[in-house]
Order: sequence, then structure tokens, then C-alpha cells
Amino acid sequence: MVLNSRGETLKGQLSELKVVSAKVHEELTRKLGLVMSDIEENSAALANIQRIALGFVIVAAVLFLFSIQFIFVRNLQKDEVASNRARKETADILRTVNEGCSCSTAT
Repeated sequence: MVLNSRGETLKGQLSELKVVSAKVHEELTRKLGLVMSDIEENSAALANIQRIALGFVIVAAVLFLFSIQFIFVRNLQKDEVASNRARKETADILRTVNEGCSCSTAT
């Protein structure tokens, strides 16, 4: 195919553009690979931090559960002691009270 001078100039510029674009594409691909690896490393680090934080939260929740259970059992024991004491006092009172009334009433 025969090209005029303007066509030859455009053809030369197109060849130069192909070479430049190949270099730019290669550089962009390399930089994109670096960015992707940085993102991957940061994501892995954040995932590790989240795992550690989740572990602490689980441990704290279990400790909180045991502390609530301990407080509940302790309060239950206190209530049981108070209830037993009241029952004993009531039994002592009933045992010492005279049965029936020996009161005489004047008619």
C-alpha cells in the first residue's frame, strides 16, 4: 500500500506510540502488582489484628459469664442462709410458746 507523506508520518507516529504504550503498559502492570501486594499484606495484617481482638472479646465474655454465675451463686447462698436462719427462729419461737391459752375470763 502506498501512503502519502502525511500517511507515512502518521504510520511512524503510530509505531512510536506502540513502543511507548508497551513500555507504559509494562510499568503500569508492575506498579499495579506492587499496589496489589501491599493491599494483600495490609489485609492480612488487619485480619490478624481482628483475630486477636476477637480472641480477647471471647475470653472477656467467658470471664464475664463466670463472674455473673459466681455472683448469682453467692447471692443464692446468702438468701439460703437467711432463709434457714428465719426458719430456725420461727421454729424456736413456736417451740417456746405455750400451747393453748390458760386465760380465764370473767363472765
